[in-house]
Amino acid sequence: MNPLFEQARRLLRKAQQDGEAAQRLAEAGTTALWIVGFHAQQAIEKAFKAVLTARGVPHARTHNLVMLFTLLKQQGATPPGSSDEHALLTPFGVAFRYDDTWDPRDVRLDMAAALSLVAKVLAWAQHEVTGGEES
Repeated sequence: MNPLFEQARRLLRKAQQDGEAAQRLAEAGTTALWIVGFHAQQAIEKAFKAVLTARGVPHARTHNLVMLFTLLKQQGATPPGSSDEHALLTPFGVAFRYDDTWDPRDVRLDMAAALSLVAKVLAWAQHEVTGGEES
């Protein structure tokens, strides 16, 4: 099998695991918001990278969802969501995870909207990478 396709499938599986983690942590209701946001951001990042990899498109090592979203659009893909929606999740990939100078009360996340976006992106990426087959 094509090594890029295998790598894309691995990224997609990891994206699905992050999506599941975000969902379960949100349902628990006791997890810090930034942690749910982190897993939501990671799910989308890995899903985007899975699609780019499956298409043979080189991409930067980045957590910037807007950059990856834009690259996908430039390649003729139609990922769910908007740049604005992905921009809201981007800080959860690094800033809220590693920088402890922010006030947790400043973290804003519409959890339902974020989880909905994750589900849409994962379904889209599944179709793009595998044609809808389970990965």
